[in-house]
Amino acid sequence: MRYTWWAVCGGALMVVIVTLSTVVVSTTAKTRVSVDTSATQHRYHGDGSSSQTSPVPGMRQELTVVLRGKEYPELIPKAFAYRQFLLASAPSDSRSPKEQDAVQQRIQWLGLSQEDAVAYETALREVRLHDEYTRIRAKRRALDGALAKGSRPAIAAVAALDQEQRELMTRAQAAVFRVLSSQGAQRLDYFVSHSVRRNIQILGGVRHGVAQPIVN
Repeated sequence: MRYTWWAVCGGALMVVIVTLSTVVVSTTAKTRVSVDTSATQHRYHGDGSSSQTSPVPGMRQELTVVLRGKEYPELIPKAFAYRQFLLASAPSDSRSPKEQDAVQQRIQWLGLSQEDAVAYETALREVRLHDEYTRIRAKRRALDGALAKGSRPAIAAVAALDQEQRELMTRAQAAVFRVLSSQGAQRLDYFVSHSVRRNIQILGGVRHGVAQPIVN
C-alpha cells in the first residue's frame, strides 16, 4: 500500500509518498509527475500535521523529487513517520479482511514478542485510531465545498479538526509506548527511524496548491 499526501511547504507544492508494501522498498516513483491541483490544499508542518487553505481550481503542476528518505532519512521528521506507520498498522473491525491481513503483516515487521504484539494492537484498538482518523478525514472532506468559497466557519472548523487529529495521534503514540516493554519500544522506534523514514519521498514544485491525503 502506498500513502500519498499532497502538501504545501514554504510556498512550494510538496507531495509526500509513504510506501508500506514491504519492510524495505526501493524508490520506484517517476522523477516527474503531472498533478491536477483543483482540490483542497494542505500545508505540511514539521510535526507531521497539516492544515488546509483555499484551492487553486484547475491548476496543473509539474513536480520533481526534492527529498528521498532512502538517501536522507534523517531529514524526514520522525513524528511524521510515526504518524504514517501507526495509521497503517492500526487494527479495526471496520477494515476489510484484506486490510486486516495487511495490518497484521505490518505489526509483524516490528519483530515484537507475542506479548508486545498483542499489547500494541490492543492499545491502538482502544484509542480507535483507524476509526477516529477516518471520521475526522470524512468531516474535512465534507468541508471542501465551503472552503473553496472561503467560508470563515469552514476554515475554523478545519483548524479544530486539525487539532483533534493531532491530539488523536498523540494519544495513540502514548498508548503504544505505555504498554510496550522496553525492548518492544526500542524495536518500534528503530523500525520507524530506519525503515519507515526510508520509504518516504517528497516531490516539490514551484507553485502551491492541492489535494487532501490520497490512499492508493
